[in-house]
Amino acid sequence: RAVTLLTFAHEVRLCASHGGFSAMHSKVMEKLWSVVENYVEDVLDHLRTGDVADVPIAHAYLLVAADVVGLIRDEKAAELVRRRAATACAPPDNTVFLDA
Repeated sequence: RAVTLLTFAHEVRLCASHGGFSAMHSKVMEKLWSVVENYVEDVLDHLRTGDVADVPIAHAYLLVAADVVGLIRDEKAAELVRRRAATACAPPDNTVFLDA
């Protein structure tokens, strides 16, 4: 339901200035961005500290958050969240490099 409303808000942005609600649209999208950004940072922080019981579920939540970011900001910002999620959810690389 939230994604449906965000999709509508995303599509309306182009005609917001003609409808006289551009400032309100921008204000709402900025507030939503602030909330989603905090959520993403919190989940990533929990992943980095090992505070997550089920990493695949955290990764799935981050992917949904990336879709939401794509509707609030743009696809470039969404892709950044996806890359950060993939990096945070990747198993640790235990490769040991020895000097020759």
